[in-house]
Amino acid sequence: MQFDKPPLLELVAELKWLTVPSGPGQLALQRTMPQPILAPSVQEEFFSAFGKESALSGWTASERLAPSGFPLLSYVPALRVRSFKDTESQMIYQVGPGIFSAHALPPYKNWESFRPFAERGLEHLLKARVSGERESEFFSVTLRYMDLFTPELVGDMPVGRFLTEVLGFSLSLPAVLNEQIRQGETAAPTLSLLLPLESGLKMRLSIVGSSIVGDKKGILMDTAVSTQRAVVSSRDAVLAVWENAHSTIRKTFVGLTTKLHSEMIPIAEG
Repeated sequence: MQFDKPPLLELVAELKWLTVPSGPGQLALQRTMPQPILAPSVQEEFFSAFGKESALSGWTASERLAPSGFPLLSYVPALRVRSFKDTESQMIYQVGPGIFSAHALPPYKNWESFRPFAERGLEHLLKARVSGERESEFFSVTLRYMDLFTPELVGDMPVGRFLTEVLGFSLSLPAVLNEQIRQGETAAPTLSLLLPLESGLKMRLSIVGSSIVGDKKGILMDTAVSTQRAVVSSRDAVLAVWENAHSTIRKTFVGLTTKLHSEMIPIAEG
């Protein structure tokens, strides 16, 4: 099911790999905490190669997020690449030491239009990776959807009612908390879930009210599905994870937002 007015803020397909030499007991830390890059010149070679590869498919507008010669951190994007064409300007690549991501911003059409873009970026990455990292496994493969439910979709509904009346969660406060809430006011819950999936992937689902993104305000739903095990440096292996993650997120979104489908205006597929 697709919608004419989806609440999508951003879709991100992301890869991470180790780019800092490992020492005893340092592997887990390197995966979770950005580390200083020991050989920035090697990374500059990678950025240059990725820029050349992406230019072959028309993404020729590059922007440095970390100026050349400045210190670099692993897993922090340093180069952004986009197309000069207005019809493609919402599709963006970003790379940095140990990280690649493909982004889609509104107006977002559908997964079928984004997937080839992410796939091309993956192919550019596999060609551009420097020799010392080319065969390194991806310790994280992630697909992430960020949706903002604005007043146009849900009115002035507080996040607690949104969670229970729209999405179907059951929430209740212990009496000791209820009795302390000021009369006429309600609690503003924040939901955060980590779900181990049958597929072997994991889902992180977060819902936060009163979120402000740019000039928009609403209830933010952040859904990410990622690997729990390393994935080989292979186009097919990565695409299989992204496809699986997309099916999971789509099923979750459509199932949770049943009561909002008419407001989002379903459109015929195919």
